Amino acid sequence: MNIKVITLTGEHCISVDDGQKIFDLVHPVLEKGEDVTLDFTDIHICASPFFNTAIGQLLKDIPIEQLQGHLKFVNLSPYGNQVAKKVISNAKEYYSNPSLQKAIDDTLLGIAESA
Repeated sequence: MNIKVITLTGEHCISVDDGQKIFDLVHPVLEKGEDVTLDFTDIHICASPFFNTAIGQLLKDIPIEQLQGHLKFVNLSPYGNQVAKKVISNAKEYYSNPSLQKAIDDTLLGIAESA
């Protein structure tokens, strides 16, 4: 599957909502072990909330080896690539470490309750 990201997000990959659009398309394909290419041609801005939702949450259900073997980014800016790598690294740690996951979830819940 080849996806031109700009057709779903416009020129900016920033929001959680845009990330969810990508996730919803690629998750079932990657779960089947099929290849996905995300083409970032003409994307000018990429931010971690987008990548957290689009890519990070894939690691909840898909092993890192499968993700690395079947998901490819093309025409992603050096900064976007750096953000994507950091998000993947953080998500890998989060989903593989239940005590870390609980600590983060508890902290976020506390912040939400105090707001």
